[in-house]
Amino acid sequence: MSNSFNQFDESFSTLMRSSNIEKYQLISTLFSWAKESEDRGAGEILFTSMNHDGTKNGFACEALAKISELLTIPVIASGGAGNMEHYAEVFTKGKADAGLAASIFHFKEISVPQLKQYLKDRGIPVRL
Repeated sequence: MSNSFNQFDESFSTLMRSSNIEKYQLISTLFSWAKESEDRGAGEILFTSMNHDGTKNGFACEALAKISELLTIPVIASGGAGNMEHYAEVFTKGKADAGLAASIFHFKEISVPQLKQYLKDRGIPVRL
């Protein structure tokens, strides 16, 4: 693995060791696998947090930001969208290149045009 990845992994590993060793192992594996996927030629990563999926409580922005900083390929966020603010957060705090959702659109809680206008009004680039 690249030297920059090792430096990133070491600093994040130190942070995670202080909280929960099992969580550290899972997150370390997540970042290692994402980087290996990129190294093997993946053109993008679809990141779904199973702990956030279906909750409508927001995306896993902290992990998304770390992966987005680590990789040079696009990262698509999935799992957790419940309102338009969650999308603003996933692009600003989570640094995602794209965001995916299902139920909020299927159940017509918000529309795609509404969401695009909301993001544009906040300075987040979208195609209208």
